[in-house]
Amino acid sequence: MLALIWALVAGPLAQETATEPPASARSGDLTVSQGAMMAWSVNGGLGGQVTVLVDNAGAGTDRILSMTTPSGTVGDVGVYPIVNGRGERAPDGDLTIRPGRTGVLAELTDLASGVPAPVLTTVTITFEQAGEVTVQAMPASPAPPPPPTTRR
Repeated sequence: MLALIWALVAGPLAQETATEPPASARSGDLTVSQGAMMAWSVNGGLGGQVTVLVDNAGAGTDRILSMTTPSGTVGDVGVYPIVNGRGERAPDGDLTIRPGRTGVLAELTDLASGVPAPVLTTVTITFEQAGEVTVQAMPASPAPPPPPTTRR
């Protein structure tokens, strides 16, 4: 009997457990935090966005290479450097993270949940210098109204 107990104890002690991504994560000079997920219905379609804050404690810049989430297809990504307490949109296509705080917003389509409601999800961002960071994105409720559509 003692041999059986010893065999069980001596076996692999580490078991894989599913762990939730943290609310904030650091890689290199960057700290990613305050993830949020919003969703809405627009003209019968589902849309939404995920947002995070990126704090760059270094003197140099970094750049977002990609952003993914299991909650939907990531479309346009925009960065908003925080200047004098306000987020000022960087030019389209400029995904540079400068020293200081920057808001990052990614539009979502094809929501996996199939409902116009925010859900707990994850956001994975790959940076040029800092590498990959994954954080939780909490449901933001109530979700803000959808962005205005432009008619031509």
